[in-house]
Amino acid sequence: MARYFTPSDRPIQRPFSEDKSSYVTAAHDGYDPNQDPDSLSQKPVYFTKVLHRKVYGSGGISPDVTLKVDSLNTFERRLSKRLFFEFASRHAAEFTRNYPEFESYLEAYKPGRKAISMFKDYLKEKELTFTDREYKSGAELIWKEMKRHFAQIRWGSRAAGQVHVSQDSEVQRSLALFSRAEKLLADRTYIFNRGQTHLPDPTGQVR
Repeated sequence: MARYFTPSDRPIQRPFSEDKSSYVTAAHDGYDPNQDPDSLSQKPVYFTKVLHRKVYGSGGISPDVTLKVDSLNTFERRLSKRLFFEFASRHAAEFTRNYPEFESYLEAYKPGRKAISMFKDYLKEKELTFTDREYKSGAELIWKEMKRHFAQIRWGSRAAGQVHVSQDSEVQRSLALFSRAEKLLADRTYIFNRGQTHLPDPTGQVR
């Protein structure tokens, strides 16, 4: 049976210890064996050839940084893009009039109590049933979508995209990691410029 290996000969294939269905399910169950101390104690240890980073075999590849998966609750899933677009079409001019330039809107605007209350009334007008508690649970999604759709109506799709990116936690976290990536690249370049293939291995062996 074929197995997956990295270019440095590190095996990353999870064991086929059970049936195919269980193997596929395990890939999506949210459990990362590379983050489990009990699991790691049973895994072979390897070191990357250039930067000598410690990694483990037989558990797949885990990212250096993980983010919590965002999911919509039942109420939020009922809020279609059409509802936000129609509301923004009615009120974008009112709520963006204090921002002659998009840049100032992007940086400073956050829908206030009036806009949130008006959207709540709009949903009732559309005969969408919900409780006050449900509406409160969707407050963050509502103000994010409201801001994006106001920008869509006032300044167009490009502006709406910029708002969306500014609100995306994955994008913002990734941007914050560029300095870390640059350091890894600089370290790798430094080692190659010195004519080395790897950093000294304290165990005497690069695996």
